[in-house]
Amino acid sequence: MYAKSIYWPSYVYNWTMIRRLKWWRWYDEIDQHVFVGAVPSRKMAVDLAESGIKGVINTCHEYEGPLDIYKEHGVEQLYLPTVDFTPPSVEDIEEGVRFIERFVAEEKDVYVHCKAGRARSATIVLCWLMKAKGMNPEQAQVYLLEKRRQVLATLYRRPVVQEYYRQLQETSKA
Repeated sequence: MYAKSIYWPSYVYNWTMIRRLKWWRWYDEIDQHVFVGAVPSRKMAVDLAESGIKGVINTCHEYEGPLDIYKEHGVEQLYLPTVDFTPPSVEDIEEGVRFIERFVAEEKDVYVHCKAGRARSATIVLCWLMKAKGMNPEQAQVYLLEKRRQVLATLYRRPVVQEYYRQLQETSKA
């Protein structure tokens, strides 16, 4: 309930920060074909689709997304509803990483978002970086912060990130 009640005030905060700070952007390219950002408006969803985004991972529990626009433009959405101010589950991270891998393998662009593009979405992309680039959590955090400065600086410490990394290590040993 708290997350839903604070949605609009925190959305306005994010919008204000983007307008005031030149380095605080709505979205950023993290790697070829992989973008992280804030929840797109309907107009932005059209712009993203027209710019080549073919996949969207939406982690906003509070907003299912502009599905009609995605359908009209042939954009596939993976909806992983995660309550604001909480990390996605390891299972959702795994599903999100597979989704990103599929689009990258097909050389198609994917946009991963939550409300502000700072935590929920960034957690999934951080885990994808660990898998795709063989990084540890700290290396992935540094890389992500170089590309998107407003990402929370402590994502790598999240228990789900540490668990995902542990699973990656076990898989690589097998």
